[in-house]
Amino acid sequence: MIGANGGKGTLAGGLRVLTNPAVSGIDPSWGRQDRTCPVTIQGSGFASVSGAVLNRSGQTNITLAGLSATATTAAGSFSIPLSAPAGAWSVAVRNGDGPEAVLADGFEVVAPLNADALNISSGRQGTTVPFRLTGENIRGTTGTVVVSLERAPTTVTAQLTSVSSTAVEGTFALPADATLGTYDLRLRDADSAEDLVSGAFEVGRASGVDTVSPNALPVNRSTVLSITGDGFTGATAVTLTGIGDPIPAATLTVLSDTSITATFALPSATTPGTRTVEVTLAGGATVSRPNAVAVVSNPVVTSISPTWGRYVWPSTTFTVTGHDLGGVTRVVMSRAGCNNITSTGVTPSESTVAAEIRMFVAPYDPKILGRWNATVVTSDGPEATLVGAFELVEVPRVTSSNVTSGRRGTTVPFRLGGTDFMGTPASLGVNLSWTTGTPVKIPARVVSVSRTAIEGTFTLPPDAPLHGYEIVVRDVDGLDFGYNTPFSLLEASSIATATPPYLRRDSVPATLTIRGVGLTGATAVRLRGPGAPSS
Repeated sequence: MIGANGGKGTLAGGLRVLTNPAVSGIDPSWGRQDRTCPVTIQGSGFASVSGAVLNRSGQTNITLAGLSATATTAAGSFSIPLSAPAGAWSVAVRNGDGPEAVLADGFEVVAPLNADALNISSGRQGTTVPFRLTGENIRGTTGTVVVSLERAPTTVTAQLTSVSSTAVEGTFALPADATLGTYDLRLRDADSAEDLVSGAFEVGRASGVDTVSPNALPVNRSTVLSITGDGFTGATAVTLTGIGDPIPAATLTVLSDTSITATFALPSATTPGTRTVEVTLAGGATVSRPNAVAVVSNPVVTSISPTWGRYVWPSTTFTVTGHDLGGVTRVVMSRAGCNNITSTGVTPSESTVAAEIRMFVAPYDPKILGRWNATVVTSDGPEATLVGAFELVEVPRVTSSNVTSGRRGTTVPFRLGGTDFMGTPASLGVNLSWTTGTPVKIPARVVSVSRTAIEGTFTLPPDAPLHGYEIVVRDVDGLDFGYNTPFSLLEASSIATATPPYLRRDSVPATLTIRGVGLTGATAVRLRGPGAPSS
């Protein structure tokens, strides 16, 4: 060193020459209030860097902590206080006591992250749900920002498609087994700042069909199906599939998100068989329940046996004949103004039904007498009725008889008048009955039966006990009646004496007095023997 007076001297340690630093950038170029932000400042001349700060007019500098420098970088962390105003801050780097380099407005202080609103509030298991989340101060890219739905034990992380400072868009792929219920929404951006919105999203049951009622659709009639499930809001169609062409519902009513009614009017030519019920949801997706309903042919009744009965009958097995009767669960007898009578048990096949029915009506009321309809009812709803199939009749009564007596050894024709005689000559029995002491029964030969008359003959044995008998009729249903119709069995006709005991040949006419039994109504007297006249 040369002094003012020309003297020379030497500075111990020599002279240190400092290179002016230059700042070209900072990464990241932003940091959030109330967080510590690691950064790397890029530039040149950093070998002797002694410090770096963020500064802004009127604000306290924010100093870089943990400085680590190379010739081109200076790394460390800025702890940004909550009070630091959001906006642009300059980055200043100093080499010792020497020059300072400044990157004007090179760093942005960002306010805390805020998630405002999600444009959807619910989704269903097994679906992919698009969403848009609005907010404030969002920083990052689709690769660094994370949006998730959280409810223990399920976390659903979104697939993001776009990120801006005020909105994030993407989709949630909700697992089929996702926990049902309310989820919290978590937004995390590039500096790991987070905001949590509690109860922001509801995961509901997967759209689907739970129940269909009834489970059968008869052809040639209109039937309303009640369908329960989930996700039905906005549903556009209900269709039967599985056999032949799909069959759409004639009408559809969406009652709620969980309930639909659909009306089907199936023509008689519809092929019977099991169908899948398919619901088309809003947006076009479909849900279904396989084998939910069966298209069935209507039962047909062609006859019933027996065709009549007494109102005092016990339970009787009826045989109903027809086709498509395999699903019959009961047989109902009906008549206007009377209570229905329902079978107590049925044994169905495709062509016949055996039904136990007690056609007993008490107390007695004349209006029950007459024709009744027979209706078969199936488990899936269809019915078939045979009108006037069965007649309920009164207890039979004998009101008149054209005979009141007969003699041993004779055949006596009879005609009984009365009401409600049923059966045929082969199935209906008529007897002379005596029940005092040793019972005696003399059967008749029945030759004709109508509702009001029975005709036939009694062949009276020559040794039949002489008693006062009753004419008893046994109906085809085993019912005995006619006990107030008396019949007297008389001794066989015979001649005890004839006086005088002789008649002279060629004598003038003479009177012959004959005494005996059963001579009333005699019309002729004949003499028989060698040479006797014929009368």
